[in-house]
Amino acid sequence: DEDRAKDFFDKAAAKDNSGSIYEQGLRLEREAVRLDKSNDVQDKAKAEENRKKAIELYKKSAKQGFPVAAYALASKYINDGDPKNDKEAFELLDGAKWYNHPLIYYALAYCYDESIGCEQDYYKALQLYKQAYEGGYKKAVMNIAYAYITGCGCRQNFTRAIDICRDAVNDGIDEANYYAALCFEFGMGVDQDLDKALMLYGFAADADYVPGMIKAGQLNDSYYGYKNNKDRAIEFYERAAKKGSLDAQAELARIRFYEDKKSNFDTLKDLASRGSATASEAVAHLYENGENVNQDKTKALQCYIKAADNGSLKAAREIVRVASENGDKALEIKYADKIYAFRSPNEYFARAKKLFDDGDGERAAFWYSLGGLSAKKETNMQRAEEIIKTRFEKNAKGEWSKKN
Repeated sequence: DEDRAKDFFDKAAAKDNSGSIYEQGLRLEREAVRLDKSNDVQDKAKAEENRKKAIELYKKSAKQGFPVAAYALASKYINDGDPKNDKEAFELLDGAKWYNHPLIYYALAYCYDESIGCEQDYYKALQLYKQAYEGGYKKAVMNIAYAYITGCGCRQNFTRAIDICRDAVNDGIDEANYYAALCFEFGMGVDQDLDKALMLYGFAADADYVPGMIKAGQLNDSYYGYKNNKDRAIEFYERAAKKGSLDAQAELARIRFYEDKKSNFDTLKDLASRGSATASEAVAHLYENGENVNQDKTKALQCYIKAADNGSLKAAREIVRVASENGDKALEIKYADKIYAFRSPNEYFARAKKLFDDGDGERAAFWYSLGGLSAKKETNMQRAEEIIKTRFEKNAKGEWSKKN
């Protein structure tokens, strides 16, 4: 009986009950969502008014010590994307962490992870993600697994990441299959197994996890060089697009490009301008090959760079290819390292050997060290150190160079 519940909340709020004040704000926000669906100008104005009132109620509740209100208010500030509110969001969460609420820990971890209102600190972020998980917010396990895969805030440990994902799936968090799939796709901590990766991405997709839908689509998409199952790829992309994914919309426009070149090219350019790495890579490909546009290799390279900087490994590979063809060693070096972001220890060592043979001592030392650390074998770490010390030296500026 929502009406009776409202009456009780209102009576409690009148006596300054912090939880009930928060509930009043939440009710106003829900009403604002409903009003937004109307085409009436007055309804939309009322929705905006409701949101402003909700913020004031959240502030009041948070000041009285209700942690969920602090979380709600800080989340609104973060999601609004206005840097002016970042510091206040962080201070709200930091001031409420003593209540041991898992959502507070999670949001505070996100602030440290993304440098929102504070200095970036991956170690603190990981510890807070763990507290959120242990406190009952099970989806924080995704951030924990990612930290072990990337080595952000801890020593890179692929085996630990897979174990965490397995435990999470057993705990009912099926989207954790995504990071286990990532390990199998790139052979991190396990032998590379693309069939198993595809199966696990599918499980993550079935759990409504959008990145899982996109990866499952890509492994079925001949454009990415594995399977040639266009219908299955489209099915996954359409599911992700319905969830609002710009990258999934870009994949669909790329696949359907020849059905209506102008319309789909315009769609890709629009999605690229809105930050889709997939769209930027597709536009670059079209400029490079002169499809539906005048061939423009300079524009193509710019689009590839934009895509790679937004996380596209495929675009990074294209940049390395183009840079190698043009003899641009600096550009080739910059983006070659991005390709090796997710790789196995053996590939790290192979990368280091190539760099050593090319005379790039500083970066070879880095990859030898990373190979030794990620393999977690003492002999590998000793070998890495031996190679560095016997073959490289630092100059007065602290720069590595190959010994004569």
